[in-house]
Parts: sequence; structure tokens; C-alpha cells
Amino acid sequence: MKTKKDKLIEYVMKADETKWTALHQASSKEHEGIVKFLLNAFNEEKKDELIEYVMKGDDEKMTALYHASNKGHEGIVKLLLNAFNKIN
Repeated sequence: MKTKKDKLIEYVMKADETKWTALHQASSKEHEGIVKFLLNAFNEEKKDELIEYVMKGDDEKMTALYHASNKGHEGIVKLLLNAFNKIN
């Protein structure tokens, strides 16, 4: 049986028809609080899913990190890069 945490992760990893996830949207629009929430949905046991989520490309193979950096959203870029520190 899936836990609430598993259901949350499954939900946040969903993408639209252009393969944009909630992380792509929040990163592109500089919604730092939402990016933090989305990244914090993944706990220590879900490292692989966190990597998959942060590295997920849209239909043009652009990641949330690309969209944030392309628009100059430094705070979001730092959050996304620090997500990998959670992994190590």
C-alpha cells in the first residue's frame, strides 16, 4: 500500500503535455517557496526519485534548472543545486 508521502511524490512528478512538471513551472516563474516545498517532498529514502525529478527535461529536454538559470532566478538555481547536497 502506498503511503501519503509516496502519493505526494507520484503527484508532484506528473507532467503536462509539454512535459513540464510543477518544478518547471515554479522554477520558471521564480516561486521559491513552491520550489522548496516540491524538493522537500523527497526524503532520505527517495534520493533516486529526487534526482529524477530535478533532472527531468521538458519536451525540449530543458530542466527546471535550465529555466531558472535562463531567467536569472539565482535563488531557485541555488535551491536546485543544493538539492544534490541532500543526496550526498
